[in-house]
Amino acid sequence: MFKFLRILLRIGVLLLGVLSTANAALEMRLGGLAYYDTELNITWAADANINGAQSWWDQMAWASGLTIDGVSGWRLPNADVNGNGSSESGFDNEMYFLYWNEGITAATPGVFSNVQSFVYWSGTELVSDPPYAFIFFFNSGEYLDELKSHHRFAWAVHDGDVALIPEPEMYAMMVFGLAVLLGFGRLRQQS
Repeated sequence: MFKFLRILLRIGVLLLGVLSTANAALEMRLGGLAYYDTELNITWAADANINGAQSWWDQMAWASGLTIDGVSGWRLPNADVNGNGSSESGFDNEMYFLYWNEGITAATPGVFSNVQSFVYWSGTELVSDPPYAFIFFFNSGEYLDELKSHHRFAWAVHDGDVALIPEPEMYAMMVFGLAVLLGFGRLRQQS
């Protein structure tokens, strides 16, 4: 019986090791339709080009009305998280962070699909010049501002984690826990 428990323990340690080596920053959600960014605390739609190219106003309306697997409340990525009126690098610009910190580009889309190399709208208007909004290039990692009337791509994001049901890793851990409990139950019956 102790041999059985040692085998279960080894399997559990191996399982934890495999699960912990998964990309800690991007976690699958909604059955692969979205990915949660643990560092930015936002969820990205898995398809980076659901809606094609449209004006900034049309993309803003599309994102706010989007529902993915029953989850609503989507928006365009923020290019000025700290609200100081300018698009900066790092955590202040969500697309910049995805490109430079997570390595997501048009050439290396990682877990995402349909990442376009050209321009994506952000949801951030230029405070000093309202007809303009910030854009981002997923082929070079650059961001600029552009007239809102131009047709550009949009990538939907959602604030926070949209996980509604346990992910496969959670199921694996539950099965392991049940196996350990059954093993202890057997051990108690034999004593």
